Amino acid sequence: METDQSATIASLIRHAKNLLHSIDSAHLDSELLLAHVLGVDRSWLFARPTSRCTSEQKDSYLRLIQRRASGEPFAYLVNQQPFWEDEFFVSEGALIPRPDTERLIEIVLAAFGDEPKTVLDLGTGSGCIAVSLAKARPSWSVYASDLESDALAVAKKNSKATPNCTLIQSDWLKAIRPSSVDVIVSNPPYIAPGDPHLADLSFEPQRALVAEQNGYSAYTAILRDAHSVLTPSGTLVFEHGYEQQAELTTMVEAAGFSAVGYMDLSGLPRVLVGTRS
Repeated sequence: METDQSATIASLIRHAKNLLHSIDSAHLDSELLLAHVLGVDRSWLFARPTSRCTSEQKDSYLRLIQRRASGEPFAYLVNQQPFWEDEFFVSEGALIPRPDTERLIEIVLAAFGDEPKTVLDLGTGSGCIAVSLAKARPSWSVYASDLESDALAVAKKNSKATPNCTLIQSDWLKAIRPSSVDVIVSNPPYIAPGDPHLADLSFEPQRALVAEQNGYSAYTAILRDAHSVLTPSGTLVFEHGYEQQAELTTMVEAAGFSAVGYMDLSGLPRVLVGTRS
């Protein structure tokens, strides 16, 4: 396809920044999205500001810019998000991995060495937790579970190069065999219905964000069956909202576990570990 004489690198980026004027990261997003469309890195753009794009490239780029201007997350536009030590495929079928969740990975890896373990990631979504743990501990058997087929399709893409990570479809612990799991990890939905933070998360699957019982229903479901699924020395590791640690500690201890809370990298309560009492 012929080049569009009006579509230089510099002019397209200027136009995109104007369209993204209400977004704080307008300058960066404009450059990264064009680099994504062209299959180059940002330094290539800087070195060739007068290079011209094809009409097809221009149209693809401006479609992405319009989607970004509407508030759609950058990660969904490029179908990619960094997490832990990898780049993960993401799409609207699963939540975008967050840096806060890397704290859960740190805690689990610090708690358990290379000895064989069976680890179950409940509500796996993109599979970022399960795949990161499986890659870090090749001796572990890691199971990534989700009820939603859309989420499992995303996790399948991310786990295909990780032979010790197996996907299963389950409504929390209902499909899991008794006494078969050493460690349950989960970053379940924990935002209460009507929470104002949901307004900024409208493009992500609400079923993976919102939980009844003021944000605690997923924890209730997991804790109800956790003892039967875990081995005698089994462990629970939950991510939770920064205001939920006290209430969740009460729930975990009432279910027969000793609970220890951990902060995230911002100093906010973020992870709770439960061991059988």
